[in-house]
Amino acid sequence: MIKYTATLIALILLPNSALASLEEGVDALKRQDYASAIKYLKPESENGSIAATRYMAILYESGKGIPQNLTEAIKLYEIAADKGDTVSQTSLAALYQHGKGVNKNYKKAFDLYQKAADQGFTDAMVALADLYSDGLGTEKNLERAASLLQTASHNGSPAAQNNLAAMYMNGVGVEKNLPKAFELFQSAAKQGYVVAQRNLGTVYDRGLGVTKNSVEALKWYRASSAQGDAIAQFALAQMYQYGTGTDIDYSSALKLYKLAAEQGVGAAEYHIGYIYWKGLGVSKNPSEAAKWFQQAAAKNFPQAQTNLGDMYESGIGVAKNETKAAQFYIQAAKSNYPQAEYKLAKILKDGRGLPKDHSTAFMYFNKLADKGMSEAQSELGVMYENGLSVERDYEKSVALFHKAATGKSASGFKNLGRSYAKGHGTPKNLVISYALINCAHNIDFNDIDIQNELNSTRKVINEHDLQKALTLSLAIDKEGLTAIERFLAEQ
Repeated sequence: MIKYTATLIALILLPNSALASLEEGVDALKRQDYASAIKYLKPESENGSIAATRYMAILYESGKGIPQNLTEAIKLYEIAADKGDTVSQTSLAALYQHGKGVNKNYKKAFDLYQKAADQGFTDAMVALADLYSDGLGTEKNLERAASLLQTASHNGSPAAQNNLAAMYMNGVGVEKNLPKAFELFQSAAKQGYVVAQRNLGTVYDRGLGVTKNSVEALKWYRASSAQGDAIAQFALAQMYQYGTGTDIDYSSALKLYKLAAEQGVGAAEYHIGYIYWKGLGVSKNPSEAAKWFQQAAAKNFPQAQTNLGDMYESGIGVAKNETKAAQFYIQAAKSNYPQAEYKLAKILKDGRGLPKDHSTAFMYFNKLADKGMSEAQSELGVMYENGLSVERDYEKSVALFHKAATGKSASGFKNLGRSYAKGHGTPKNLVISYALINCAHNIDFNDIDIQNELNSTRKVINEHDLQKALTLSLAIDKEGLTAIERFLAEQ
């Protein structure tokens, strides 16, 4: 069946024939009484009625009221197509385009779409434009694609209006024109075209060619979602989850994510897992979260793969297994997902779940540090501090710890504090050391390593200096690391 038509009934073009049996067959189709439709249409098809032949082909293709038989559908479409029936030409072209019941043949599909388009059939024009856009069955020609869509759009085709709007939105085949794109999306959406409704929601959501309007975005996402569009369901769920254009409603978000997940949207599966993991509107359920993360991870969704790695590394929601954790980090790192690359680098540095590989760990930390990840800057500093896969360089390590602390990294503050305690790459100063480690503790007071460093430094600092350190720590929290320079200047 033609991919641009949502329902069987939408394909029905009322016949001019006065034959009672054909009229009865068409009426039965409208009522979705397929058994009666076949009773009336099959004899007319056998008697040479083009319309009846087309309808029977549609029924054989869809398996409505009769066992699906693509071979028979193709035979009947060919009969009607040879007699110039545009719907049959277009339906047959779609089967060749997608290799349904027949080997894929883009050239044959192109020729059939062209025949129907030449007769002014808008669905064929839209499909032909797709082939020109992708260079399938013909040379790629975006301008020709746009021209076909413009013609079909002027004839009122919502599919053409939607696709042409996308070309204006991206400046493909036409000059970029966001207001024009908005106008076309709006026209198609008002005709009930599901993809255009979702796209119009996106336009309002992001303020593309129109003033950003979350309420309007919500309205159009709802309209598209109600028609079963998975991407709209996901987008609407996002708005409910984060309270965009509406109150936060985790229950509605979860329902919509599940609807989208049923249609295979990996991002929806991830967010379902996240809701159960964090207990958003539901009781925390790590094992349920792991189940959904697994599904999203199987679709190569890197956030889900990374979260599964975390769960296997910590033993939350699943049995602890550092080897499995490493494998999930590896999968996500293949997508260049920064958090996964960082986690994998830490595992490789420490040799947990995988053999130690300081060279690869250094590569990842260096890559992420260059991109400004403060935690990676801190870890890279540790590698320079200890000479892991690189020559020991305390000045370099201190510079990296300083960058990390500037980025509010707890480990950056801790490691910079350790450097001041030991006099590595900087003059030894216990006041500054304690102040920095205390800043780290303020950021992550549950970190055992930070707590241990704080306790160790407390044992070697006198009460007078402790008070100075606490004052300096407050100043650093307020002013940043420049407070250290002021502190040193005042000594």
